[in-house]
Amino acid sequence: MFEIKQKAKMTERALLIGAFTESANEAHAQSLLEELEELVATLGIPVIERKLVFHRENHARYLIGSGKAQEVADLAKQL
Repeated sequence: MFEIKQKAKMTERALLIGAFTESANEAHAQSLLEELEELVATLGIPVIERKLVFHRENHARYLIGSGKAQEVADLAKQL
């Protein structure tokens, strides 16, 4: 009827990205990123990298723009 396949055990790890659009909001964005790191730690998932990203305006597709999104994707592939 149904065939159930075992999935290979994947290693869970987190790359956390915080974003802000105004330099006045940088400290708030940093504190939110720290709070997110604590929440992820409670799940038992190690945080391998965290990055705070400044962008001029919100973009509809990626929020941070395609160039910054590509930088994040490249960073994730390196880790």
